[in-house]
Amino acid sequence: MGKYHDLQFMDRRNPEILESLDKELKHRSDFREYIHTAPEFFEDYTQITPEISVPTLVISGKYDDAIGPDHYKKFKFPNMSVTILEDKHHPYLENKDEFKRVIQEFVLNTSTLKTT
Repeated sequence: MGKYHDLQFMDRRNPEILESLDKELKHRSDFREYIHTAPEFFEDYTQITPEISVPTLVISGKYDDAIGPDHYKKFKFPNMSVTILEDKHHPYLENKDEFKRVIQEFVLNTSTLKTT
């Protein structure tokens, strides 16, 4: 377990859980190669966020040093809702209940958000 995992996970057991979830992709070297060589992977899509007017939920990890805990500040969605969770890069794995609650709350309250 090295720095890579330390940047992404709060709990050192979680990389194994993630590996088991992605087990089918592990044997797909073509998929991994495509992802890490595709020009789209390296594009900065934050530049187009002002054009996306639908309600948008952004979930960020307070300790996400894989992309930076303030990465979400680059987004300029007009109807953005931001939630910062007490975790790193994989909130769906390390903070499941809170992650689920935030999404459910967002979906239930979406009708009250301004849409243009």
